[in-house]
Amino acid sequence: MPISLASEPTREETRQFVNTLFSPRAGYLSQHCSNLKTRADLEPECPPCFNCHLPVFQCSHFANCSDFDGKCLCPPGFGGEDCSEAVCNSLADGPNRRPREKDQVCECSEGWEGINCNVCKTNSACDPLVPTGQNGTCYKGGLTVYENFQMCDVKNKKILDMLPDQPPQVTFSCHRKKETCDFQFWINQTESFFCHLDECSFDQEITYDQNITQYNCQQIKCKCKVGEMLCGKDGSIDLTEWLDEEIKGPAEFKCYNPDDCRFSEPAMNELILQIFGDGYISLDCKSGECLHYTEVPGFERPRQPNNRNTIIVSLIAVLTFVAGIFGAVFYLSRNWITPTSITLPDDENSKLMANHIPATLLFRDISYFVGDKSVLHSIHGVVKPGEVMAIMGGSGAGKTSFLDILARKNKAGRVKGEILVNGRIVGDVEFKNVVG
Repeated sequence: MPISLASEPTREETRQFVNTLFSPRAGYLSQHCSNLKTRADLEPECPPCFNCHLPVFQCSHFANCSDFDGKCLCPPGFGGEDCSEAVCNSLADGPNRRPREKDQVCECSEGWEGINCNVCKTNSACDPLVPTGQNGTCYKGGLTVYENFQMCDVKNKKILDMLPDQPPQVTFSCHRKKETCDFQFWINQTESFFCHLDECSFDQEITYDQNITQYNCQQIKCKCKVGEMLCGKDGSIDLTEWLDEEIKGPAEFKCYNPDDCRFSEPAMNELILQIFGDGYISLDCKSGECLHYTEVPGFERPRQPNNRNTIIVSLIAVLTFVAGIFGAVFYLSRNWITPTSITLPDDENSKLMANHIPATLLFRDISYFVGDKSVLHSIHGVVKPGEVMAIMGGSGAGKTSFLDILARKNKAGRVKGEILVNGRIVGDVEFKNVVG
């Protein structure tokens, strides 16, 4: 069967065929796109995700912004996307800490305290934070070893009077390696403003009767919590501009005792002085830092001040004064003796010495036994005329027994040895008659 080839379609036939295929679909696509546009107009756009690299989003408490995901790297005790919320539980819970509920107080984990549960109370609470998981120690000495946290109550009386039933408090933390500190001011457990301190040094001065802990920071910057007390809340002053422009540093945090601490900064001191009459913020603080027991700073009590020279001078002065009194009394007593006074010579001493014969006492191989027990064993010695013999020894060594034997007293035990006077043995009766 012969094969016939199709003839090539004309231009008009090709146009009609294409229109037949695409015209209905074009109408459908046009209608569908129109519907999509209408829905987009009806539905609101999604808000942008939090990204601290964008100017509209900022990290609170001067927290750093992560270069990887645009999230804020919150300091311990704070959380939320922008680090503005206090968190509870404890430092041992790390990033899994529970945010504090609005208008509520944190219920800290066992062994922890503070507005945001950063301050340890017990050693066992620190075990999860040391490398070995045991032998943790809650160091409360105040000196920053690695990273220290403090919870303080404001003590200035006029500030307390201005805020009845709304206790002002301060949370304070420092990081030794970073040389930084952070300061938050709270009223009734609601944060009012916060500060970040840089270029900090940490020192401790140990004296005989107290330990003085001192932090000095060269730079400080502060920021208000907008709408809170002292920062624009109704009925309250607004320190926003003053904190931004006036507070520059240097700042000092100094503790003489845990209940006698003070925070000072030139501009802040001036404001407190003008309004409240005090020169600084006075604080009563509780400090806590979790360390392994081998890392706790040692304490060596310094030696008591040497007052030897003062004592010597005082003794010389007293002796001089007493000698002067005796000299004056002696001088006056001699002047009061009248020429008619009669004194009789006392020759009793010369009578006693008339028949005196110098004596040498010699004792050798003196031993004393009570039953089978030896109290003294082979004691010997000599006392010449004009000499004094001292008998020394520990308690129970037999000093009294030896003295009784030399005095020829009757003893319950057995006595051995010889006692000679001027080289000859003297009987007990004769000896007692001589010495009495």
